[in-house]
Amino acid sequence: MFRKMAIYSIKDLEQLTGIKAHTIRMWEKRYNVVTPERTDTNIRHYNEEQLKRLLNISLLNKNGQKISKLATLSDSELCKEVNKLNAECGDKSLQINQLVKAMINLDEAEFNHTLNKLIVKNGFEETIIEVVCPFLQQLGVLWQTGTISPLCKYFVSTILKQKIYAAYDKILVSPNENAQTIVFALNEKEYHELSLLIGNYIAKRLGYNTVYVGQAVPYSNLCEIIERTKCDFFVTNFISQQDKKHTGNYLKRLSSDFPNLKILASGCDIQTTDNNLPKNVIQIHDSIMLKKRLKEFKITPY
Repeated sequence: MFRKMAIYSIKDLEQLTGIKAHTIRMWEKRYNVVTPERTDTNIRHYNEEQLKRLLNISLLNKNGQKISKLATLSDSELCKEVNKLNAECGDKSLQINQLVKAMINLDEAEFNHTLNKLIVKNGFEETIIEVVCPFLQQLGVLWQTGTISPLCKYFVSTILKQKIYAAYDKILVSPNENAQTIVFALNEKEYHELSLLIGNYIAKRLGYNTVYVGQAVPYSNLCEIIERTKCDFFVTNFISQQDKKHTGNYLKRLSSDFPNLKILASGCDIQTTDNNLPKNVIQIHDSIMLKKRLKEFKITPY
């Protein structure tokens, strides 16, 4: 079977490359960086090869190389320059760019190669927090705006889940008998669990006793789990676009039912309801903040 070639609008290119649409038009006219095809109504559209070319040009241009020079390079020469830059500085934006290109191509080997190089160099946790989490935030924006298809999201999710599950087995820290307990679960309307898996990994590394329940957990089942585990913390995410009233009511109900439970919640809907959050609900912006909070809350054994 042949994979259908994706088509991108100039707005899609702006989202993916970070180059403003008017700049892309100017570069086309002045430097002929790419030549878009046009619809019958004269609207520009671009293919995957043109997108990859612009991704490489954008990255090199942001790192000081002049567009007049970059425009003269072939696609293979641009790739060589990106690889050279990557080897020299290892900048986070470079790594994210490599992951984006591998995702667009559905290139599992390249995606794994990029991740594995980072893990060997920086360790799994730093790679996840410093590179993968920002990449996932960018991916979320691209998916919600329709720039990429759900297929890309599933592709990335499957690979990253495999990496995280494998990393669980390599954690050498074991919770002691007095370790605090954290339950990780998503509400019954939420299925995006990558951030939750990452949070669970961070907590395990810090020596917490974790209970990972996962996605789409009915409220009655969640209450039973919290009661049975006598957990100290509950971590959840609101990634899908849900009714903001549902998010607020969910947190208020949970706070009322378990007033002594610290609830750590993240997601776009949390930001819009921040001023009305119950006292025992703590807004988490990203994995860096989650790690910081868990370090603060951790009780050090005597």
